[in-house]
Parts: sequence; structure tokens; C-alpha cells
Amino acid sequence: MHYGGHIELNESPWDAVLREVREEAGYDADQLKVLQPPQHLRDVGEGVTHPLPIHIGTYAYGGSKDHFHTDIAYAFIANGEPSQPIGNGESASSSLLSLTDLEALPNDKVPTSVRQIGLFAFGLLDLWLPVPTGEYARS
Repeated sequence: MHYGGHIELNESPWDAVLREVREEAGYDADQLKVLQPPQHLRDVGEGVTHPLPIHIGTYAYGGSKDHFHTDIAYAFIANGEPSQPIGNGESASSSLLSLTDLEALPNDKVPTSVRQIGLFAFGLLDLWLPVPTGEYARS
């Protein structure tokens, strides 16, 4: 799955991720586990600790050097089918892909960066642990 959105003023980055996944794909947080390295911080005593993303990248939006977007990618494991409908005005469709499915997609059907991040995520399945999303505090 590849979705995008913006962090609202009243939410943390992790809140935004979970909201966007619900809006764009219909998954509630309790249906998901986020892949995390075996050793990672969950609490540093102050503030809220978020799970580690598998990728963070910044790019010039529309080729402009004055407008940048930052993408933060997480790898989730879904428990069954989405429990919610896709939100109005959100993605027209959603697909869960196997590694074979992702590799077989024609180049014009998936951005290169999305394919690379997806392939990287599949490589983490045997290395990182699936952690319930609820183990990370929401603001």
C-alpha cells in the first residue's frame, strides 16, 4: 500500500499515519502491526516515542526548489480485510500486494520509489518484529 497525506495541527506524526491509513485504506489501528527492529526505543521518559519508519525522504514538489515534501514510510502487517470503507475523496482503490505481485507490476503502474521501498519492506519481514500499533502512544 502507498498512501499520502498531511499532519494536521492537532496530531502527532504517528496519529497522522494511523488516520491516513484508516482514510485511504480502511484499516483501523487495531488491525495493524508495524514492523520494528528487534532493538528499538519505546519510551524515553518525556514526550511520545514513535515507531521507526523504514524510510524518510524529502523531495522538491513539482521540481520546485521552494516547496519540499517529506515522505515517511512504515511497513505494516494487516490482520484481515479493512474494517472501514475508504474515505470520500481518498484513494479510488486499494490493493495488498505479495512480493511477487510487486515485482510483476509494470513500471508505469508504480513509481520507482514506491517499488524500492516496498521491496525493502519485504526484506525486513524476517529481520524486524511485528509490533501492535497500540504499543505506541497517540497524542
